[in-house]
Amino acid sequence: MSDNRMAEENPGPDGEHSGGQPPTAAGGAPWAEDDARPGAEQGGGAPAAGGAGSGTADGETRRQLLKAGVGLGAVGVIGYAYLQTQEEVTAATDGSTVDDVPERSEFVFSWTGSELLTDDGFVTATDQELGTLAIDGASSTSELFETITAATALDPREMGEVSAFGGMPTESGTYAGLIFESDTDPQTVRDRLAERGHLLDTVEYREQTMWVTSSDRLSWELLLCHLGGNRYALGSRTELEAIVDLRAGDGRRIGGGAIDGFDEAEEGMLRGGFVVPPETFASLELSFATGLADAIEYGSASLSADGVLTVTLVAPNDSMAQDLDQTLNALGQLDREDISAQVGGDSAVVEVILTILEDIDTEVDGSSVRVTVADGFRVPAVVLGVLLERGVSG
Repeated sequence: MSDNRMAEENPGPDGEHSGGQPPTAAGGAPWAEDDARPGAEQGGGAPAAGGAGSGTADGETRRQLLKAGVGLGAVGVIGYAYLQTQEEVTAATDGSTVDDVPERSEFVFSWTGSELLTDDGFVTATDQELGTLAIDGASSTSELFETITAATALDPREMGEVSAFGGMPTESGTYAGLIFESDTDPQTVRDRLAERGHLLDTVEYREQTMWVTSSDRLSWELLLCHLGGNRYALGSRTELEAIVDLRAGDGRRIGGGAIDGFDEAEEGMLRGGFVVPPETFASLELSFATGLADAIEYGSASLSADGVLTVTLVAPNDSMAQDLDQTLNALGQLDREDISAQVGGDSAVVEVILTILEDIDTEVDGSSVRVTVADGFRVPAVVLGVLLERGVSG
């Protein structure tokens, strides 16, 4: 880890605002053609990750269970991670969208919309996932993106760089958002939202106009704003204000292990970095895994053009890396229903874990564990499906 990383405690966002909303696919969940909800309250809560669960698999010793907890968390942080340290920045950016990700963020994943979202491997995996959900307006990848485009004038398949950021969901809510590039004129976006009844209100923050958006079909209320040039941001007011502060030179960007992981990730159609919070396992209610987050310092992820997902987990030492490797391989031999029963609840984290464990290969290199998943396109497809299922009502 770089010596210049600062190890200060997160101050968190301004306390007067509610927690963020669940992350969405580029552009959000499908929008309905019917009227928006006049007077809808801002900052609706999101489902907390994980649920109550207990019990142990037959024949498992306490040590094996503890190691299993390490492995579950190690894989789960592909979707959710924790910022341990920050790096100070003081300038607005028009470079990478990653430069606009606020310090509170606990992970960052970046891709090019016009590349990833049109790839045959991604489309095939997403079509299969959406086909099982039977959501009106999102029964296939093309239908989902056409629905988004019709409602917002923003076509995810024509976007440039996109950065998704956020953190582990907690009981008080979640923190997540998108920063993306689109050549669509902002006035066109605003007019389209208004025409379709999705523009509930406009708010101002530091001379930045934000559009409050939702519809009768969405469980979440989100804000969308044009940051300047071809750059937009989507999230709750908490996330958007943090982005505006950062661009004004009054905030700090994501740093520490999350950026170490991002910088170390291999080039690919998708790349990301993350770190693991002490409360990761408590949030998932894994009673046998208390304190095991210390086994992972940070991680990186990359999805290659041929669909192979590579995740590298960096442990504090070689011995812990060996334990992680043994755990992941042991978990890969367990029955999917057994793992789900031990974790309990219905969460995106669990779905990602179960998907990866079906098809993993591991390799240890010193204090690092390299995990590869041959059918890597399934992971973003599963995450997208889970978010849509939760975000759309009816």
